[in-house]
Amino acid sequence: MLLADLESIFTICMLISSAIILLLWYLKGYDGEFNTKGKLYKLPRELSTLDAGYLLRGEAKEKDVNSLLLYLASNGYLRVEEIKNSFQLVKLKEYKKKDEIKIFFDELFKDRDTVIEDELIDSFYKVTDEIRHYKNDKEHVNNLYFYNNTFYIMIADLIVIINLFLTITIVYLETLGNNVNYGLICIFMILYVASYLPFEAMKSNITKYVYRLLTLFCLFFIIIVGFNLTNTAYVVNLLINIIMLMFMNTLILIMPKRNKEGHKYFGQIKRFKNTINDIDENKLKELLKEDKNYVFDIFPYAYTLGVANKLLDVYTSVDKRAPKYVKMLNDKDARKNFNFLRKVTNNLDRRKGDEYY
Repeated sequence: MLLADLESIFTICMLISSAIILLLWYLKGYDGEFNTKGKLYKLPRELSTLDAGYLLRGEAKEKDVNSLLLYLASNGYLRVEEIKNSFQLVKLKEYKKKDEIKIFFDELFKDRDTVIEDELIDSFYKVTDEIRHYKNDKEHVNNLYFYNNTFYIMIADLIVIINLFLTITIVYLETLGNNVNYGLICIFMILYVASYLPFEAMKSNITKYVYRLLTLFCLFFIIIVGFNLTNTAYVVNLLINIIMLMFMNTLILIMPKRNKEGHKYFGQIKRFKNTINDIDENKLKELLKEDKNYVFDIFPYAYTLGVANKLLDVYTSVDKRAPKYVKMLNDKDARKNFNFLRKVTNNLDRRKGDEYY
């Protein structure tokens, strides 16, 4: 059989594989239409800020876990106080529900009623990482807001790996006898397959996805430039194969499918976020007449969903009150109090500095 025939067969296999993964995504990953029409000015209180961020992005971030500080404060469990050059957290009541929020709360205070920033030892930061990884675990999400599609994702991953080996086989056959050094290809093949191993750095789906795309790009670059390939038809064929591999990886990234509860809440989160982005002074005045604590209650969600600045811009133009769950030394200005809350929340993660401040 001619090499050209093998290339055609492998390309057909790649297209069939892409079609299979596309079908898997449609059946096990496609969420369908969400109800994002209309205004929604509050999210259900049983939905934590961690869940809100997790559902919106499909993955829990450090910011989502640390936002539990604001969620607990707004629900009356603690108060954030400014002290000289730092802050302290004051426990107001116990959190009794058995969930990840209790783990966060208990590790925060460790049987104390007050904790200052310097007392947040390494174990606390380790626990926040564990909460994030637990939230993102594919086995765990089956009981929350996503279906457990681990089996189907494993099938898709296996298809991608097989097709990658087929692509490299074509490279080997095309360059056979040319005294080519295959060391670099082997290294990048190993690096690509390593992304499927349970390394700490690969627990983020986005990190894993970017890593794989970069590895595939490097493989393509090494093969075309390093081997000085001049066969245009082969180069095009190889490029198609690499694009198909990237396409399959993209489908795998978005494979997790929200269950009925997740589908419902995701629509509400999108509606709430859009509503806050569009809110004006007149509407906020109306909401504050109905509930003077309205902004204080929704601020933790606005922070998590990335619309806190918009909310504060409108709020500080109609009201100057600061929330009762924050206490600064000398300042009663509402905006400074809210910004202090954001700084404290962000500083719970030592790796982020004042990014959101």
